[in-house]
Amino acid sequence: SIGSVSQLVNIQLENDIMGSLKFFSNHRTGGKDIIAQDITNKLYFISASGKVLWTKKLDGPILGSVEEVDILRNRKKQLAFTTKNTFYILDRTGRAVAPFPKTFRDDITQPLSVFDYDNNRNYRFIICQENELLMINNKGKTVRGFKFKKAKSDIILPPKHIRMATKDYILIAEKSGKLNILSRVGNSRVKVSKSFNFSDIPIVKEGENFVVISKDPESSGQIKNSISQSGEVRSLKLKVTAYWFAINGKTKVTLDDNLMRINGKLVELPYGIYTPPQIFSQHQ
Repeated sequence: SIGSVSQLVNIQLENDIMGSLKFFSNHRTGGKDIIAQDITNKLYFISASGKVLWTKKLDGPILGSVEEVDILRNRKKQLAFTTKNTFYILDRTGRAVAPFPKTFRDDITQPLSVFDYDNNRNYRFIICQENELLMINNKGKTVRGFKFKKAKSDIILPPKHIRMATKDYILIAEKSGKLNILSRVGNSRVKVSKSFNFSDIPIVKEGENFVVISKDPESSGQIKNSISQSGEVRSLKLKVTAYWFAINGKTKVTLDDNLMRINGKLVELPYGIYTPPQIFSQHQ
């Protein structure tokens, strides 16, 4: 029930965990398996009951989250993620899916973004290297038709794809404060005149607007910026010291310090330091 906590499993790994646990859909059970990486860069794939199913040594820490894809189109998901120099796609047994992995000489500087414009598993994988952007298809080839190759300053958030009605938008945040809102082929679609002091919170869709949570330069607080599809910006100062914001479908979660709200319903957590909330859909 909401507001209660119970331990499901206790897992002891060989070394300390690096970063946070990640979850991966199990097509057999409809539930979630667990992905962890330790401080030696060893990746663990763990069942929901706590059994370590396999381990794999990686060449560095995973950047951001592990994305779920189905490039084989057989409804069996694969793990897609990047380290500083490698783009991996692994099946749920830990084997690499050809033609991956792909290695890069220059550092990858943002977590992997995955776009599936038409929900047909014709994926576009986005690799960021400082201010440069590379779009790769399921076959590991560069997508030549995407026109946005380079920003004027470093890209500081993973690029985001948002669909509103029949329109696709690609949002790219720059260190300079510029927000690029592009079409599917990389042309400018919405011009935003305001600059933002971007936080680490991902850009999301709320109703018919884009939402950017920025840092308030006048305080230690944050600002919620709602941006219309015509580029109009409405800003609201948030009077909290730690704020996180996540939306998945009709579910909206905010976390203000230890106060979590799920679709407006308050859940008061014990005082502590919390990771950003994540929303998962489970299908039985």
